[in-house]
Amino acid sequence: MAGILTLTWLEKTSEMKNHDVQFTNLTFAKSAVSHQVRKLLVNVEKFGHTFSSGLARWRHEEIIPRYHKADVDKFAFAHGPKYTETAEGYRMEGENFTTRHLASEEDARTWLVTP
Repeated sequence: MAGILTLTWLEKTSEMKNHDVQFTNLTFAKSAVSHQVRKLLVNVEKFGHTFSSGLARWRHEEIIPRYHKADVDKFAFAHGPKYTETAEGYRMEGENFTTRHLASEEDARTWLVTP
């Protein structure tokens, strides 16, 4: 679907180091900026990496400003069929976009393009 930048994490993420996850997230964020994509989708159904305590702070300092530069307005996570979806989107402190967690990539895409 046009206008949605998608990142699909694979099972091998369980073997990744933090710097690998950072590199991938940074590449994704830079792509959002260079293509001015306002809708982002991350499929985490097979994501197996365990985050370190500093990764959330790094994301806030390094990734979120790039999403703002791209003027992202919606960010969706697709978790897989066993996930119980959140009823509504939310905004984290310091973020200018709405995030929502959904069960399927199809549902995430539908939400992303719904005004």
